[in-house]
Amino acid sequence: MGQTFDINKVIEHYKLDVNEVAEALFPHVRYKTLALNRVLKGEAYLDTQQIEVLAKLAGVLIQDLFTFGEWKGGHEDGCVIMTRGEYKVKLNYNGVYMTLTKGSQVVAQELTSPKSISIDDFISHIDSLIKSN
Repeated sequence: MGQTFDINKVIEHYKLDVNEVAEALFPHVRYKTLALNRVLKGEAYLDTQQIEVLAKLAGVLIQDLFTFGEWKGGHEDGCVIMTRGEYKVKLNYNGVYMTLTKGSQVVAQELTSPKSISIDDFISHIDSLIKSN
């Protein structure tokens, strides 16, 4: 079964301005807000080009518009990072120092062993840290 696309959740999750979304998605339409409202009500759908524009507006990859609540990986400042919503895990490349933040607040910091651990076990550990705080 294919993934469903909920533009209402996208706008809410990424805190997008509805007027900016309407302007970006319907640049050649006279009544942009009305066109967007039809999409928001499920009376019309976005094409792939509009979904690409929406992803750029939100500053995310297209696939991120379809996957809420999942950990996403990347890198910054010479560290591996994982993000999910407001949470960010930053792990240095040696796998020894880990910082978990929620927004700008540090939730947990740990010195870890560079031993092998599966990604599923690591994510379970992070989820347990989040639940305990």
